[in-house]
Amino acid sequence: MKKLLDPFTYFSGGTTLSIGLLVMAGMVAIAGATGQTFRGVISLGIGDLSYLRLAGQLLAGWGIFSGLLYGAGRWFSASRIRIIDIAGNQATAKLPWLVLLLCSPIYPSEQIAGDLEQLQNANLLELQSFVLSAGLLVYASIALVMLVWFFAWSWRGFSIAANLRGGRAIGLYIGCYLLAEALAGWCTHALAGNIG
Repeated sequence: MKKLLDPFTYFSGGTTLSIGLLVMAGMVAIAGATGQTFRGVISLGIGDLSYLRLAGQLLAGWGIFSGLLYGAGRWFSASRIRIIDIAGNQATAKLPWLVLLLCSPIYPSEQIAGDLEQLQNANLLELQSFVLSAGLLVYASIALVMLVWFFAWSWRGFSIAANLRGGRAIGLYIGCYLLAEALAGWCTHALAGNIG
């Protein structure tokens, strides 16, 4: 049970990278089948993209975030940092997004698009009568749990691989995440139009 709750203490970077690549392959397959896209490190969107485009988006977000964390670890840690540990741990930390994608039939992309269109075209009086669907509430609750799980695992994976703890390490992680989300958002948008 401990290995499931904290795999980064028990498995090396090679193992977590193998697990993570399988997780990401599953994410691409499910996203392609359900009409979802990857728009950053943790951002999901809706769209009809090829599997190659989806893989490019997912790999870009993961690669940018892992690269920034590796650079921060090399700069601030006194320990020897290996890119395979950072990248493998961050790949495995994507497991919650695989779970979330598996839950997408609860609130399918067609319903998301319909709700967004209704909200965009509604005036203030109509917004007051907008009723959240049960599917949206359940999906949002699951998404919140998956978000917490992702950040807990992602932080833990970075902390162990870089041998960093404390407030400065948390600040480094947050800074790397914010920069990675911005860069990955731009990169995944560009990839969506230029690959596949």
